[in-house]
Amino acid sequence: MKEYNGIVNVSEPENDYSLYIMYSFDKSDNCIYVGVSKNPKQRIVKHNTERKRKVSSHKPLYIWLNDTIDNLGKKVAFEIIEERLSEKEAFEKEIQYVQKYKDEGYNILNISEGGRGYKGHTPWNKGKKGTYSEEHIEKLSISHKGQPGGMKDKRHSKETRELLSLRNKERKERGWINPRGKRVYKYTSDNKLLAEYNSLHHAAECENVSPSSVGEWCRKEKQPMNKFVYSYIKLN
Repeated sequence: MKEYNGIVNVSEPENDYSLYIMYSFDKSDNCIYVGVSKNPKQRIVKHNTERKRKVSSHKPLYIWLNDTIDNLGKKVAFEIIEERLSEKEAFEKEIQYVQKYKDEGYNILNISEGGRGYKGHTPWNKGKKGTYSEEHIEKLSISHKGQPGGMKDKRHSKETRELLSLRNKERKERGWINPRGKRVYKYTSDNKLLAEYNSLHHAAECENVSPSSVGEWCRKEKQPMNKFVYSYIKLN
C-alpha cells in the first residue's frame, strides 16, 4: 500500500517486485543476467532502448544483447523466476541468484553482485585525486558564466524522452530521493510544522500544485491560497 498525502491506496500491493533472468534461447553462450523490476514489460522496453545508447552500450549486458540479437540474429528470453516479492526480498534474492548461477558456471552479465546500491562494484574514480587545481577550476567557472546551456533551443529525441520517463518512474517506485533536492517545510501561520518534503517536486505532488508555485511560496514571491507558510528553512 502507498500513501499520498494522508490518503492510503489499499488496492496497491506492497509485494509487487519480480525477479527475472535474461538468456539466449539456445543457451549456447552460457550467459545470463539477473534483474529486479516492478514493471517487467517496462523493463524490457528500457533494456531495448538502453542497448542502443552510446552511454550504456559498453556494459556487459548490452554488449551481449547487441551481439546476440543484431549480429547473430538470435532471440533473447526474458523470464520471471519469482514474483510478488517485497523490495527487500527481491534485492536479497537477486544477490542469491547471481551467486547461484556463478557457482553453476554461468557467465554472469551483471556488473555487481546484485542487490540495491551496486554492492561489490568499485567506482572508476575511487581513490583518484582531482585532475585540476582549485585555481584552474575557478578560471573554468568564470569562463563559462553567461554562456548558454548545452540544451538551449534543443529538444531531446523521442527515444531519450521515453527513457527519461521510464527512469523517473522507476526512481519514484523505489523511493529514490535526490540528494541535491531542496527540502521544503510547511508551517501554520503561527510557525507550527505540519509537513516536511524531500524536494520541490515532492512538495508539489503532495500539495497538488506545480513545483514552480511551491518555489514562489518558499521565496515569498507569492502568497499560498491555503494561508499556510512554506519555506526552505527549518524553523527552531
